[in-house]
Amino acid sequence: LRQDLAQRLGTASCTLNTDYYNRFLSGWEPFLEPWSCSLHWEKTQELLRVHLTSDDTLNMNITSTLVELFNSVKESWTQDYYNPKDSTRCDMATNLKILGSPPGYRRRSPFVPFALRNDTGSRLWYTTITTSNNRFLDGMEDQSRQSDRTQWVSVDPGETVPFSFEERGKMRHRYTHKVTIHQLGVRVEG
Repeated sequence: LRQDLAQRLGTASCTLNTDYYNRFLSGWEPFLEPWSCSLHWEKTQELLRVHLTSDDTLNMNITSTLVELFNSVKESWTQDYYNPKDSTRCDMATNLKILGSPPGYRRRSPFVPFALRNDTGSRLWYTTITTSNNRFLDGMEDQSRQSDRTQWVSVDPGETVPFSFEERGKMRHRYTHKVTIHQLGVRVEG
């Protein structure tokens, strides 16, 4: 990147690529293959002249999954933008309440990786159990010994409750050199 502010011109050379997340395959897929290009610009009083050059072919991968993702995001964002009075809505697939956003603003919702759906017909309670790899089998025994200090969360029949195993925080602030086992303890009424 070079820019001459006095003469109001500049140039940049870069390699662009774009990936999108395919939820069905649980992996990233390329939309725009790596593409090298050069950009030159010059600003005059009346206009901005931009010249883009490349010796490479621009390869784009447009799949049915990408089109479905685009349509889904477009529909969701359009709904949020044009329906500001709908402050909440319900996701029928999960029975979770979703907060709306003010017009022109898309609220970032926190990522909660797990949800427990109670289809037993009875009330149940759950608790999360986190143990190290050398204490894997002791996890439930320790949990039952500490039952008075354990936080059990109630889930009514037909209800879905999101949960996570660890507190939120930056990955760089965690000790990542130990193996952690995540378990779920469940008690059913009756």
